[in-house]
Amino acid sequence: MVDKKLKTAKTHELGSPAQWMEVVDGKLHVVTSRESLEVLDYKSDPEDDTMIRLYSDDKAKVSMHCIEAGDASQASSVQQITLLSDVCCGLWGLWQPPQGARPLQTVLLAELPTSIRRFGRCRSRPQWQSFSRTLQYDRIRNSPDDTDIIGLGIDGSMQHIVLLGSDAWRLLRFIHNLALQSLMICPFFWDADGMADIDGSNPEPRNDSVKEKHVDGDILQRCYDKHALEELMADPGHYYRFRELLTALDQGRHVQSFTESTSSRRYFELGYAVLRYYLAPVI
Repeated sequence: MVDKKLKTAKTHELGSPAQWMEVVDGKLHVVTSRESLEVLDYKSDPEDDTMIRLYSDDKAKVSMHCIEAGDASQASSVQQITLLSDVCCGLWGLWQPPQGARPLQTVLLAELPTSIRRFGRCRSRPQWQSFSRTLQYDRIRNSPDDTDIIGLGIDGSMQHIVLLGSDAWRLLRFIHNLALQSLMICPFFWDADGMADIDGSNPEPRNDSVKEKHVDGDILQRCYDKHALEELMADPGHYYRFRELLTALDQGRHVQSFTESTSSRRYFELGYAVLRYYLAPVI
């Protein structure tokens, strides 16, 4: 008889049960129920019967699932991150720094309406949209083949996740921050005395805050539906900053024909085109 039983090759002791395991670029990614994410080397030393822990998260969280996002071939300081969901509606972006810096670094934290139970990839856009949807407005590829990333919530809802380059993030987060101060767009951020319930009033995105690295697409959708950019940029300082942020997209390619005398209408049309591009539904 041929012995067909599975044999133990290597082991690793986890601090809590594994919720999800996946091999990514030759390394084993393990999502645990209490310690977040561990990245293990399971094949570098064939003589050793234990795995080597390469990275772990120094922030404990009750995790649920993860997915790799980004394209390592793109020229960027953070080319690929791991998106990790937890039971408290959190979405964490974890980056593996160069070998030797062991803790995973948190580069973004989003607070979602619901916890994501499973991530997935899909090509569900209409065929004519898929062919015409080029990489522009500083969008980063979701993966080498640029499939859309979808998160399935524990309540059955679906979340669409898009990766932003730094210029796109500054523009969209700037609009997001101004919308939070608008009674028309975000009335739930205002109390009975008419005061906005937000920290500070400076709409400039903060690069040192992992929470500000997330842009709420639902807020941007309300800005687009209500055609609110003109009202949000009513302050001259906000409008000129809005122009600067639009000019920075794709090294100024979209404003090459603009001059000092270009009307504000053309800048707002470009702003709505950017919103329309990022808010295009995937299903």
